[in-house]
Amino acid sequence: MIEMLMTLFFAGYDTSSIGLSMAMYEVSEHPRIQSLCAEEARRAADHLVLDPTQWEDRLAYNWAVVMETLRLHPPVFTNCRNLVKDVELDEYTVPSGTRVYIPVVQIHTDERNFGKRAKEFLPERWVRWEEERKCWVKRDYAREEQESQQTRERGKQGFTQDPKYIPAANPNY
Repeated sequence: MIEMLMTLFFAGYDTSSIGLSMAMYEVSEHPRIQSLCAEEARRAADHLVLDPTQWEDRLAYNWAVVMETLRLHPPVFTNCRNLVKDVELDEYTVPSGTRVYIPVVQIHTDERNFGKRAKEFLPERWVRWEEERKCWVKRDYAREEQESQQTRERGKQGFTQDPKYIPAANPNY
């Protein structure tokens, strides 16, 4: 295990080593998150020995740490494409053949996409605690979006949304 980590940190492919390094950095900067990851890994260890295919379900919070790391520290932070047809942006027309750059970091840290806490490291964006099962589970965004629309409708009637809600990729917050 140590040799594998050393290879990924120092001799691995750039994107893998950058991603792993940034995940380790974020976990080291957030003791609460570090404890949650370690606790989940300890709970999952016996089950994973018996059935390693269950890692994604058993290590949902650790998976969320990876997702949040990639959101805030993408190994490829920009990308470019050549337009194959004209694109209308507001009142502007960007002509076919124009080279456009996609600012991944800006998109991933924009409050319109990830809420007011867009620049914070919050793995909870990707998972929720399920009290009945006493474990983290991946969030079901389609269901949550439907519920949040209902919440917004209730808000118009004088109700408010839970202030602890952390949006993932939801431009409505």
